[in-house]
Amino acid sequence: YESYQKMPYLSFFDLLERLPVAWHILVLVLVTSLAASSIDTLQNALASVFSKDMVAFGAVREKNMGKWIARVIIVVLNIPAIIVAAKQFSVLSLFLVADLVCATAVLPVFLGLITEPFLFGMIPPPTEVGAVLGTVCGFATVLIYGAVRQKLGIWDGKVTNWAGEVVAEGTWSYFW
Repeated sequence: YESYQKMPYLSFFDLLERLPVAWHILVLVLVTSLAASSIDTLQNALASVFSKDMVAFGAVREKNMGKWIARVIIVVLNIPAIIVAAKQFSVLSLFLVADLVCATAVLPVFLGLITEPFLFGMIPPPTEVGAVLGTVCGFATVLIYGAVRQKLGIWDGKVTNWAGEVVAEGTWSYFW
């Protein structure tokens, strides 16, 4: 691994390769269970928040009706997720876009947690709308910065790895 003939992040698979097939199956089952439980937890949390908010805002009169509407919303939200999964996008590129969204959202969201004016009352606390707009503006800034660099010829739109091979090309490759 020190000579970079093998990728260090694939070392687990090198260890797994030498084991019997039964271990491969066990690891596959455990990894699938881990991913499924993460998604299950996310879907339950979203359904809970949706049903609670529908009852709190008076969108439904009965608690059970809010629960069923929330479940239908979750099923509808799963349809685009299944379509994206069927297209077999690179998981790494999806994680990188998710990291970009998180990186642009962290500062506005934390600033949105401030509830009292600061700097001797001269600056009012941000609102929830301000936090969302701050995230959107941060994301747009990164896109515009990449486009300007590409138009000025500072960056050719290609991302290369340590060996000089092009690993990504195009608008989203700037986030690689």
